[in-house]
Amino acid sequence: MKEKIQILKIFLKKFLIPKTRSSILRWVATLILSLLLFLSIVTIAFVAVLRDREVQIPKRFAGKILHEINTVSSKYFIEASDFYLSLDDDFLPEIKITNFDLFVPDKKPIISFNSFTTKFSLSDLFFGKFRVSSITLDSANLFIMRKNDGSINLGLGAENTSEADYFNTVGILKQLDKIFTSYEMEKFKDLNLFGLTAQIEDQRTDKRYTIDGARLRLDREDQVMIMSFDLALLSGGQSASTVEGNFKRNIGQLDGEFGLLFNDFSALDIANLSPEFGWLGVLEAPISGAFRGSLNKNGNLNPVNATLKMGSGLLKPTRGNVLFDDKDITLLNPVERDIAQIFQFPVIYDTMSVYDNLAFPLKNRGLSDSAVASKVKEIAEMLELTSTLNN
Repeated sequence: MKEKIQILKIFLKKFLIPKTRSSILRWVATLILSLLLFLSIVTIAFVAVLRDREVQIPKRFAGKILHEINTVSSKYFIEASDFYLSLDDDFLPEIKITNFDLFVPDKKPIISFNSFTTKFSLSDLFFGKFRVSSITLDSANLFIMRKNDGSINLGLGAENTSEADYFNTVGILKQLDKIFTSYEMEKFKDLNLFGLTAQIEDQRTDKRYTIDGARLRLDREDQVMIMSFDLALLSGGQSASTVEGNFKRNIGQLDGEFGLLFNDFSALDIANLSPEFGWLGVLEAPISGAFRGSLNKNGNLNPVNATLKMGSGLLKPTRGNVLFDDKDITLLNPVERDIAQIFQFPVIYDTMSVYDNLAFPLKNRGLSDSAVASKVKEIAEMLELTSTLNN
């Protein structure tokens, strides 16, 4: 009996009457588990709220985010009105910035967007880092001018980019490399720009164009950068021309491949782009086609392959005049010339008689039956077909 009582005392002492140190450890473990449970509940509630709506970020934290963004480039800085936090379909944090303005220090805004949206990882958010994985820009307006000397001026505000050393192809590519090799862009995957509108003025030709609904996409796959865009170009005519393009290169290298597709461009507009296309200036016709080419390791343009499809139109004489019955019709539209084409081989409707074939275009013009009969008789006598009119 004494042995059983001794065993019971040892059991109670070991398992039901813990030492002070063991009690502290159990209390700490219970507290940690409670905190983790509380944080899990708060996180679940927070995620549920962000999945359903955008939550405005307090000004204090918004200012810190703005500071982190401005550290990416020392030459430019941004200002914005409101910041909103939400989660996308993949539960990645998404910050939306409204009334986004890009500035050069001490100058007016270069460009403004209605909204700027960026995504980053949860782990970066937890450790207070800002490494962008995706950027979306919505709605912007530009002004582009080609001067008489061929230089390009982007009217983005106070800065004249035609004088900047980075506006040339090599400068642009090096600037992109500098951005995409920065720590903040280490996890960058894609950039999307929607709703871009631009006014283009060509001082060489004294013409104005409008780019409407342009879209730009930039994707990064490891060390490969792929750029693509599409837009509609309005030149004052009844229809719009469309352009699609792409460019692929390795980050840190200047060489790359590009392609350009275009539809229904005025031949004169293409001729005005460069002296190499000047021969198209004699055409009054829409042109569609494609350009394929590449840049060499120095960033210079290699020979370009072009495929052009010319629509129906007219050739314009570069000199001299076209006279018809002593009337100068050189610059008249076809409908104003009142002449027709005669085919070398007869083009007739074999189900109609000779009379009906001659009368068909006259009836389409709306002439009366008596006028049609008179014209048919006149033409038949001229062509010596009077005896065959009923055949």
